[in-house]
Amino acid sequence: MRLGILLAALPLAALACADETLIEIPDPPPDPEPEQQADEPEPDAPAPPNTSGDECVSDSDCGANAECEAGTCVGVGVLQVTLTFDADADYDLHVITPSGEEIYFGNTAAAGGLLDVDQCIVDCGPGTHVENVYFNDGIEAGLYQAFAINFDGRNGGAFRIEVSGAATTHLDGVLAAESSARSTDLLWAIED
Repeated sequence: MRLGILLAALPLAALACADETLIEIPDPPPDPEPEQQADEPEPDAPAPPNTSGDECVSDSDCGANAECEAGTCVGVGVLQVTLTFDADADYDLHVITPSGEEIYFGNTAAAGGLLDVDQCIVDCGPGTHVENVYFNDGIEAGLYQAFAINFDGRNGGAFRIEVSGAATTHLDGVLAAESSARSTDLLWAIED
């Protein structure tokens, strides 16, 4: 297109030279910028309940949008993934969303989900311990994945990952007393 403007301007420039009058040729208009499509905003992670991580005996101890899971208040939503274990070790729950975003201790909020309880980072003693990820509005349709990792390997033992809400499934397993020991994957799908 610029070549056409240049060629069209040549006769005028030649005439300008013939009578020694300078005619200023304007610059061609700039190419229009491509339209940018607005990306859909990512759903906001839910705000954790004020009681997340508090000790409890029953759901009534935890208040709104929370429940008592193994003696600990955890957030609830349209989809919830909960890891429970008895080992005195730093077991970590990992949840991968259909868009490939991973929610775990290093990325506590993504794709509308939130890790609101992360226990046993240091010695935690006997009893049942909990990690919890929950999603509120805007859960993605597609394949989800969850697994547990024995981060520090202090001890090993049994665990359970339970999915509730928009999907229901669970995985029971055992993690070795080895740093970074990883469970098998728990997979489930959410349909549109």
